[in-house]
Amino acid sequence: MNTISSTARRARCDRWLPLISTAFLCLAVLATGCGNSDRPKSVKTFALAISVSTGERPVAGTSIFVRGHERGVSGTDGKVRLIIGGREGEQLDLDIRCPQGFELVGSYSTLLEHPWSLSGDPIDSSPEDMIPIDVVCSPIHRYGVLVVHAHGRSGVPVVVDGVAQSVTNQDGVAHIHLERAANTRIGVVLDTSSMSDLRPQNPSRAYVMGLEDSIFVFEQTFQQPIRLPRRAPRRRRSASSR
Repeated sequence: MNTISSTARRARCDRWLPLISTAFLCLAVLATGCGNSDRPKSVKTFALAISVSTGERPVAGTSIFVRGHERGVSGTDGKVRLIIGGREGEQLDLDIRCPQGFELVGSYSTLLEHPWSLSGDPIDSSPEDMIPIDVVCSPIHRYGVLVVHAHGRSGVPVVVDGVAQSVTNQDGVAHIHLERAANTRIGVVLDTSSMSDLRPQNPSRAYVMGLEDSIFVFEQTFQQPIRLPRRAPRRRRSASSR
């Protein structure tokens, strides 16, 4: 009887042993994470080198927000250096807010790659070691000066976009300050309607305010016909004076 019982117990153990071994193997795999390609990537450090400009000159006072938090403001050189945590291969969106009087051109994001491996302050580091991002903040309004030179012709009204703005001085010169949005057309007329003897009459020019502050020059020479004095008619001699 005892022999039969021990034999049965041994048979049951032999039947369960493969299942127990398989269970321990699965637990080991789960504990080590072997073969799991979907594990989240670890957070690493990345350095961003951001340059803010109008396309020609740097823009100070631009705020850089990352994930809802302000992380830096551009200086007088238009540059911002940031250290950001993230996962390699992540697409990072930047919320950029230009200072008053400027508007952001486009939207900006960057792919986080080449983790930051250097020590120290990123401000002291070379941009080649960082992820470069070039941002454009365009001025909403541009400023210009219109210079009229009428070559000594004084008192000529200068009309800009249909409104009289100035009159040429004794040297025939006038200066007018302009403020316009970019790519705005500016029409200028020298109004000679009260000087009908001048030629040409009402000369005009058209200018376009560019992306930067500008100087516009209106050079105009007027001509005035010379009127010769009228000769008195010759008196005819009478027959008695011959």
